[in-house]
Amino acid sequence: MSNFSMDSVISWHRPPAHYITPREAEAARLANKAKEDTEKWVLENLSDDEGMPPLESPFSTPPTSPKSTTSGLPYAALQENVCCDTQPSVSNIFNMDEAGAVLKRRDRQTNIVKGALSVTGDTKEQQLQLALQAVVASGLDPKGQPKLTLRRAATQYGVSRTTLTARYNGRKTRVDSHAHQQRLTPAQEAVLKEWIKALGYRGVPLSHLTVAQHASVIIDEPVSENWARHFRTRHPDLKARWSTGLECCRARALNRSQVSEYFTILGDLISRYNVLPSNIYNMDEKGIQLGIGKRTLVFVDRDQKTVQHLVNGDRELVTVIETVSADGIVLPPSVIFKAKRRNLAWGRNNPCRASISISQNGWTDMDLGLQWLINDFEPTTSARNASGGWRLLILDGHNSHCTYPFVDFCDKHKIILLCLPSHTTHRLQPCDVGIFGPLASSWKSEVNRASAANVAITKYNLLEYYHAARGRAFTPATIQTAFRKTGIWPFDPNVIEESAYAPALNTTTKASQPVPTVLPPLLEVVEGSAGADSAPDDSRGPATEATIILVDFPPPLRANTSRKHYLDHYEALRQFALKAKAQMEGDFASKKLMEAENERLREQLFAKKKQTGYRREGGSGARHMTSTEMMDALAKADWEVKMKDVHEEAAKHFKQLRLTIRQYEKASADAQKRSEREKQAAVREAVREAQKALKVTFSFVTKRIAQAQKTAHRELLNTRKAGEMAAKKAAAQAKRAAAAAKREALEEKRQAAKEQKELKQTEKARRRLELAKAKKDSNHKVVQQKAKRTISSNEEPADETAPMAEELQSHPRPRPRPRPRRIDHLRSDGSDVPRSESPLKAQVSVVRHFGEDVTNTPKRRLLVAPKVAVDAEPSGIQKDVGVRRSTRRK
Repeated sequence: MSNFSMDSVISWHRPPAHYITPREAEAARLANKAKEDTEKWVLENLSDDEGMPPLESPFSTPPTSPKSTTSGLPYAALQENVCCDTQPSVSNIFNMDEAGAVLKRRDRQTNIVKGALSVTGDTKEQQLQLALQAVVASGLDPKGQPKLTLRRAATQYGVSRTTLTARYNGRKTRVDSHAHQQRLTPAQEAVLKEWIKALGYRGVPLSHLTVAQHASVIIDEPVSENWARHFRTRHPDLKARWSTGLECCRARALNRSQVSEYFTILGDLISRYNVLPSNIYNMDEKGIQLGIGKRTLVFVDRDQKTVQHLVNGDRELVTVIETVSADGIVLPPSVIFKAKRRNLAWGRNNPCRASISISQNGWTDMDLGLQWLINDFEPTTSARNASGGWRLLILDGHNSHCTYPFVDFCDKHKIILLCLPSHTTHRLQPCDVGIFGPLASSWKSEVNRASAANVAITKYNLLEYYHAARGRAFTPATIQTAFRKTGIWPFDPNVIEESAYAPALNTTTKASQPVPTVLPPLLEVVEGSAGADSAPDDSRGPATEATIILVDFPPPLRANTSRKHYLDHYEALRQFALKAKAQMEGDFASKKLMEAENERLREQLFAKKKQTGYRREGGSGARHMTSTEMMDALAKADWEVKMKDVHEEAAKHFKQLRLTIRQYEKASADAQKRSEREKQAAVREAVREAQKALKVTFSFVTKRIAQAQKTAHRELLNTRKAGEMAAKKAAAQAKRAAAAAKREALEEKRQAAKEQKELKQTEKARRRLELAKAKKDSNHKVVQQKAKRTISSNEEPADETAPMAEELQSHPRPRPRPRPRRIDHLRSDGSDVPRSESPLKAQVSVVRHFGEDVTNTPKRRLLVAPKVAVDAEPSGIQKDVGVRRSTRRK
């Protein structure tokens, strides 16, 4: 075989300018797997006898200069994740023939790689990663170019040269370029992926909907089911498969402690009694249906939508007891038909030499189990047991196998019984693990074959068709494989893989998370004392025993560090921060998922399962009953059952019930009296409390009433005082107004008297003038008489008085009197009321009769002054002030 190695061809290439994400790590794992598959294919399909010399790596050694870079990162950073064999490069070969041979071998290897990639089925992205890794592993030539050109690498791996060049120069993948637009970060998706795997092993696989729900728990936002489909596409190591049901009791029973105890007992029995493989047997029952086959792939018209095939459809169940040994031998079966009476024709065609039994329901029972042990198992195995050693019979814990006659017969005939743990037969019983599955498939194929031949399988021809199916399924290799898978022979207590115990962790009382707690990749545990290389940071100090240190954390810089070292240090810190960010995102997602899982486990632990028990109700002879009649009958039956129980209990314990009733009545009476006394005491106490409260309330109300009365009395006194003061003020104002009016009236009287006096003096002067003129006139007497008559009759002769008027005009006119003052109406408060508002216009008017023709004015009117009306108060009191005719003092 060839010594070809793919280590230098298939390895992980770190994309430049960013740290390795969990997705990239997963891609690296897939690349390594593809490498192993490719190498295996090469080793199986190529050999040295084909005329080809031993293959060597087509790539040269990496450059020796540590400062050479290919994609923006130091060369050491690229080399720490690559693995390549040290092989001589083409530049070191001086013989052109040898160089040509190397090139031919490289072409041959290129074709081998292409064939290997086509066999392993790698995707384009994986092929790009392999090509990049190959280019990096080839090293650099003196000009700084990769020795394996990008064109040749693209040709070898069947990828686009343009895409490979862009990726080599630092372009990110499409997935990585849009990673910031994803709902979950790469670290969170990695945690969710591990969580999905762990729950799948536990027997709680997640569907698309539940995966979306877990993602929404991480980011606290709703996530659609379509996101879960894209998530599965991004992670090819996840696969959507149809799940099969596993009973909770089976998941709970298959745990490490119970299985370990079973294997301990099994190993002890085999070693103590020196049981041979030919004497180790396993027995189990299998139920088959007479007319139920399996689905078959058939040819029909492409336009036909419904495809069906005719079958018998008989669902009658027949039980078959099968027994196999660890050396690959199968014993004759025992068939149990459902019948009350035996028909001998059922066993006429019996190629498998099976025993035939009948039962009411077609199942096995205690009697049939014992008959099988006595008549089938013991004679057949005794004939095979040439050494006469102990025989080991492994079976389940059905009640037909655990009777005293069954166990006693086994003890007397050197048969060791070993019952499997309850609900673990799906992993520990050979018949269930690797035998009954092929048997069921073969039997359904026989049913289909009989249906195709238009033959119905019945009890008369069952054994013929069963023998054919049994012969194909029960082969020695199949039986021995079943015993090997269960760890019985060869004895292997560790045959059950660890993942099989995972479903039991859902019901364990120990703390067990789906994803175990591990040390973050940023930390590392160092055993013993560590030097400066392991702990470059002086602030952390030297590492002691079991010390946790930071990984890839840059050491502190010196004081005279150059700018380039500062930039490198900054880039290293940035990369470390990005790794720490990814780690924290993953831890946060893990904690959120653990909270959801703990909540689910708590609900599962404390959920109360409602177990409703049903009992047989009273029967009725009617064949048809309405719902109303049914409810009435059920109510009557319930009443009868309850009354029957009451009567039976009363009949058994009548005296005790009577004593109990009396005691209860006495206790009730005492309790009632005590309750009455307590009620009365409570009423009295309540009355006292009410009286106290009433007294307190009454005193409070009385005080408040007194205070209110005092306040009202005080306000009344204040009101009275205010009224009296207002009345006094009004009276004083009225008094002042009356005094003022009186003074005005007196003043007016004086003025009137003065005017009267002046009028009298004027009249006297006029008379003297008249007398003087009359004396001069010859007709003095006549004139005098006329004057007397005129005065007496208030007549004014125009002709005679004209001379006197002229004479009066010649004399100086007396000074006019001042106009009298007007007195307005006064209010009750002493304030003045305008004349426009007063109902009675208080005014004093003095009528003066002055005119040019004063001689004709009667003396009575001249001598009597008019009245003066004064309205002093609103009450309408009027005072008439008259001026009497003044008499001349003599």
